[in-house]
Amino acid sequence: MMERVVTTKKDGKTATTTYRFHLQDHAGNLIKRWDNAPHFSGFNGFPHHIHRGKENHVVPGRPINGLEILDEIDREFFDADEESKK
Repeated sequence: MMERVVTTKKDGKTATTTYRFHLQDHAGNLIKRWDNAPHFSGFNGFPHHIHRGKENHVVPGRPINGLEILDEIDREFFDADEESKK
């Protein structure tokens, strides 16, 4: 996880300016990566995008922060495991 957060001097509000959240399996294979590197300018929500599985499988994303990523991973991967056990 890499997230750059800045706080404004004027009003003290914080904002994420740059991020990369990388999820991989035990063998080091990419499962999913969320980032806002300024490429894929044709996507809605530019520069936010998600790499799924392979580096070249990219879909539009949305602004997101580290806490939201942890929630999303929990819902998407761990809740799915619990559902399959029922």
